[in-house]
Amino acid sequence: MVRIDQDIKLDFKDVLFRPKRSSLSSRSQVTLERELRFMHSPLKWSGIPVVAANMDTVGTFKMAEVLCKSKCLVAIHKHYTLVEWKEWCARVGRDVLDNIAVSTGILKDDLIKLKSVMEISKANFICLDVANGYAEAFVEAVKTLRAEYPDKVIMAGNVVTGEMCEELLLSGADIVKVGIGPGSVCTTRKMTGVGYPQLSAVLECADAAHGIGGMIISDGGCTCSGDVCKAFGGGADFVMLGGMLAGHDESGGQLVHDLKSDKWYKEFYGMSSDTAMNKYAGGVANYRASEGKTVKVPYRGPVGQTIHDVLGGLRSCCTYVGARALKELPKRTTFVRVTQQLNPVFDQAPGAAQPPKAPPQPTVAAAKEARETESDGPSSPKRARIETSTSPRHQRHETDIGDVGVGRMVFRLFDDVVRQALSTLPITCENFRALCTGETGLGYWLRPRWYQNTRMYRVIPGFMCQGGDFNFGNGGMGESIYGQFMRNERFAFSHSKRGVLSMADAGWEVSELVIVCSISSTVVAFSNPFLSLGTKHLDNKHVVFGAIEHGMEVLDAIEKVGTIGGKPKRPVIIHKSGELNVDLLRREAIEANEALPLASEEYVERTTDSWGNPDPEINDDDVYCKPERLVMPDQYSPVPDHLFRRAKAQWDNQL
Repeated sequence: MVRIDQDIKLDFKDVLFRPKRSSLSSRSQVTLERELRFMHSPLKWSGIPVVAANMDTVGTFKMAEVLCKSKCLVAIHKHYTLVEWKEWCARVGRDVLDNIAVSTGILKDDLIKLKSVMEISKANFICLDVANGYAEAFVEAVKTLRAEYPDKVIMAGNVVTGEMCEELLLSGADIVKVGIGPGSVCTTRKMTGVGYPQLSAVLECADAAHGIGGMIISDGGCTCSGDVCKAFGGGADFVMLGGMLAGHDESGGQLVHDLKSDKWYKEFYGMSSDTAMNKYAGGVANYRASEGKTVKVPYRGPVGQTIHDVLGGLRSCCTYVGARALKELPKRTTFVRVTQQLNPVFDQAPGAAQPPKAPPQPTVAAAKEARETESDGPSSPKRARIETSTSPRHQRHETDIGDVGVGRMVFRLFDDVVRQALSTLPITCENFRALCTGETGLGYWLRPRWYQNTRMYRVIPGFMCQGGDFNFGNGGMGESIYGQFMRNERFAFSHSKRGVLSMADAGWEVSELVIVCSISSTVVAFSNPFLSLGTKHLDNKHVVFGAIEHGMEVLDAIEKVGTIGGKPKRPVIIHKSGELNVDLLRREAIEANEALPLASEEYVERTTDSWGNPDPEINDDDVYCKPERLVMPDQYSPVPDHLFRRAKAQWDNQL
């Protein structure tokens, strides 16, 4: 007979924590790590009970390598081959393997493969995962698995009610996964009408599980760190995240570039979606329907920052309710019913913080017009000079190693050469110049697009030093003034000289925003430039656009703190960065009848064999359809010391 449960069931959006008096003076006093013992397994586990979901777009090997550093768990998806498992397990240590769960289904082939994977990995956790945990066959599978692996921690699910949670625990599961239909790419509720609001499911299942010594995982429904806090506050022992961890470098899924919006996305889909079934089952069976969807998630870069935000929000929540440890949070939790959680007044405001669209690639005419518009008119010397001058521009970095200032490096950009030879504004040079001055303000990640106070995070003696990641400081996420990637420029300058400045080529039509400075020539790559220490093999792989003109001794000092692995022995900090006004100094030198730097026309010599390199492949699709190759002179044209000192004083006064 049909029954209707009249009790109102709640989701995370329906409640907020009520703050309580707290003796905590800092978030750092909160302990998130827990030491857990289990209902059936004799194992003990210590860590932060946040779990990456067993989806092939989330639960990856790369994700496990990163999350283990935060002592979090990763449920590795079941679609890796045995060969891939062997290769990965041979490469990582027990610190990673002790924090993974091996996922499996209940079919015979799944259980046979599980046995092989467990022998290879010696993992401590097994995740037995089906969409409908209410089937009798699933209960029998839990009993079989417990008999075969008496010492392993078994997660099983998914269910949403207390009585079924108890059934699975008594059948041999240590932890029950709770949640049907709350996932961001799950359409079970829409397709079947079956489900349960996630917060109420967590509250009821936690009460049932804890009464007999078991544990639960809240699986799905979290859209922000506040939802993670509510799941723990509702009694969940673990919280599993899917959509919140999608779209990162470590996530699975194809990286897609949307040409219309000029933004990058990663594919994310449910494991019962058409995409997943076509990939792993040869299509959707004729007796079932898809219960998942495929979406494009904005590309988010490294997952480390997301985990940092989740754990930071969790610590802050504990301080608001007076919980010194995560295990105290449910005891300190009082939820209040709400009709609205956030103030939406500025959600659609023009000034709301949103990832900016990449501006169009500049042309000489457009850049000139824009600069004249920003200035008082076409005769404004500062703006007009940047566009029309034939003299090269000079950018400056002051560098510290540890707490000791070691000196300044002045880079000469080759934009004058390219402009004369190809009659176009070189966007690689313009990008570097703008990132030296910080004039473009905040970037996609709401951090200043400015090299000042960033560090050289990679220094390899005899090869290169790399820096300029003003977003995360580790090379994982560079950015240009034009967006995450920018159009390739195929200049033919070589990396053979020491101190060459170049940018990484990310393939046809785009340059990766990493700066590389060459050490035998040092390389600076990404918005992360690359300083080359003499690396001719990078020719045609990176775009050379400048070189050190003053301060080679600083590069020598930086090279001495490098290591084979790339991590500097001591921090290498770009203390200051900016642009030298060399044109003004040249005019002043002429008026004073002083010596001038060499004319930039000497850079415009064209040849096809001076460097002995094969001609780059050029076709009608190339950005610049010019067959000639540009060559740097044997010696860079230096700025005289007295002009350099005057420029230094002028630049210091501006700061």
